[in-house]
Amino acid sequence: FMYGQAGSDDTTWPMPVSMATLIDSEFAAATLMITFGAIIGRATPLQMILIAISQSFFYAFNKVVLVLGSIQAEDVGGSMTIHMFG
Repeated sequence: FMYGQAGSDDTTWPMPVSMATLIDSEFAAATLMITFGAIIGRATPLQMILIAISQSFFYAFNKVVLVLGSIQAEDVGGSMTIHMFG
């Protein structure tokens, strides 16, 4: 959802697939799997879809704006951003 930096004009479409984007997408998928494991059997399929959409957006927002932006934390393994939502 948050491809590129906010306000920058260097984004191209279609989004280039690189090793960094694949690793970021795997971390985002891992946060969803952690959440689904906690709520499976309790939530309806519609609620699961809404959680997946909103959590994907807020995971990317948290990583780009908060962790890498205002806090400027060095999250090498991605554990800070994954466990904040998982």
